[in-house]
Amino acid sequence: MAYLPRSRLHAAHGSVRIFFVGFQPPFSRHVPASEFSHSMWKEGQRGGKCSVATDKKRMFVNIKKTLFSVSFGLMSLFTASAQDMMPEAMPARCTAEKIVTEVAAVTLESEAEAARTVRTTTARNRFGENIVKTALQYLGARYRSGMSGPYAFDCSGFTSYVYGRENVSITRSSRSQYTQGMPVRNVADLQKGDLVFFGGSRSHSSVGHVGIVTDVDPVTGKFSFVHASRTGVKVSESNEPYYSRRYIGARRIVE
Repeated sequence: MAYLPRSRLHAAHGSVRIFFVGFQPPFSRHVPASEFSHSMWKEGQRGGKCSVATDKKRMFVNIKKTLFSVSFGLMSLFTASAQDMMPEAMPARCTAEKIVTEVAAVTLESEAEAARTVRTTTARNRFGENIVKTALQYLGARYRSGMSGPYAFDCSGFTSYVYGRENVSITRSSRSQYTQGMPVRNVADLQKGDLVFFGGSRSHSSVGHVGIVTDVDPVTGKFSFVHASRTGVKVSESNEPYYSRRYIGARRIVE
């Protein structure tokens, strides 16, 4: 029998015989045409399914890549827009260093201001204590109109003398003293050494009397003061009926 140069399928009498190049099988098996056709159809179905699955997988991967590229592009666009629209929200390094330097300078200035305030308050409290200590040395001194010490005083003569002992010069009359220094509008803010003013015996609305604060109760709004009254130098309370009705205001001579 002559051999074919390549494998062929030879159909005869409704059957298929398989021949292989260069090989003569010891036996030949007849495969019915119907069985052969069915086997080939099944193989084709399996191959088709694999091909469809592979195509679907490849399409899914491509979709993921496309979505990632679009997302990355949108993110880059948003970042660039944010830098253009809000440059102050994303400062450069030099700008950030400048901000830190300015904040540090402001902090140092605030600390220095706080230290100055503490020193000023301490000095003011010491001055007030000295004023009160000097004034209380003259308790019991006589009252004389127009006198300014050291053995007799009227009200404004007494305050000007005590302040003079602490090297602070103030005017001689109670009305002019009421224009000196800074006003203390709230009784709770009074400090030792402040001047307090009252209406006179004839007019409650115009300044006619002055004293020096010796103590303050910020809770009750009550204060004590030393002054040259008609009976001499003494300490009185602000809630005494005569003075509570005539209180006009206070001044702080030394800040």
